[in-house]
Amino acid sequence: MKYGHLGFGRYYFDMPRRARIDAAGALHHIIMRGIERSEIFRDDHDKDVFIDRLGDILLDTRTRCLAWVLMSNMFTCCYRPGKYIEEQV
Repeated sequence: MKYGHLGFGRYYFDMPRRARIDAAGALHHIIMRGIERSEIFRDDHDKDVFIDRLGDILLDTRTRCLAWVLMSNMFTCCYRPGKYIEEQV
């Protein structure tokens, strides 16, 4: 990974890999984890809000969530993009 100094105490870091190529119908996998396995959700209310927001996004974009797991220190899901990708093609 490359990094450099932008001045005024700011640094930049290159992404560890290239961006994904989005294609209609492609299967994607998302993983979110807490640093050093720390919790990313404080309580059940945080989890509920996250799931509600995720549900809204999936409905708005007609994206199919095929499988998901939600724990206090991680979230993972497999999905197929819907409307957004189709409109970009």
